Amino acid sequence: MGKSGSLILIPTPIAPKLPLEPLALELLSIVSLFCQTLDYQQKPIDILQDIQRLLTEVIPKEHLRWLPETQIFSLLKNSSKSGIIVFEDPKPARQMWLKNGLPREMIDHFQYLNEHQWEKESHGLLKSIQQGHNVFLMSDGGVPAFCDPGAFLVGQCHERSMTVRMTPFPNSVLQAIALSGYLESQFHFYGFLPKGEEERQALYSKIREERKFLKVVMDTPYRLEKVLTELKEHQFKDVFLALDLNCLSEEHYRGSPGKILSQLSLFKREFILVIKD
Repeated sequence: MGKSGSLILIPTPIAPKLPLEPLALELLSIVSLFCQTLDYQQKPIDILQDIQRLLTEVIPKEHLRWLPETQIFSLLKNSSKSGIIVFEDPKPARQMWLKNGLPREMIDHFQYLNEHQWEKESHGLLKSIQQGHNVFLMSDGGVPAFCDPGAFLVGQCHERSMTVRMTPFPNSVLQAIALSGYLESQFHFYGFLPKGEEERQALYSKIREERKFLKVVMDTPYRLEKVLTELKEHQFKDVFLALDLNCLSEEHYRGSPGKILSQLSLFKREFILVIKD
């Protein structure tokens, strides 16, 4: 089997009159150009054989202002197949798409993931990602996979070691929760962990007792290894670690603190932790 694709989450404005975030709009424009360049309507969806050639020779340079500075650009370049654009519901999808000046021809090829058929459609999209397609997931408004049917798809991607990323979003807490793929709809944000050892230990004990919600914590970059070690000592089993969000060095890890510690080699990094148990 060839290299799998990726799941890209694209936040959309709550107010339908507002435009998409610039990089998200550029990304969707490029994906649409791929499909138009290769006569999307007449050929199968898996015809992209030379993405790098398209990005360097076919796509006009003025269409590549922000995207080349992102990890998502690398994911596009390394793809072997085309993208699948997924919305929540047809009417808001059509309105948002046309409002942002994106090509009308793409609308008939949208797929949909909502509360009525999320499990069945998620498994179909997982198969597409395994086959090499990039899936671009949007909700009717807001952050996809945050209190949203897309959370199941994100979680399944993590379980299969598939890459999940999100176009820039200004709230790292909501971004980390959406990227975690955890299904809980409520969370408690504890902010930065206290510096004092007694206060830290007391807070870990409190977090350990709070089972109903996701817990989100932060600390300074040089304490990353210390925090993971403390979580391991307090026997936490299921956490999500987001490193360097919105940067070229962005990485995600999900599992036990001990497992994550064994996978990391560079520890001084910006991070946010989502704790499930």
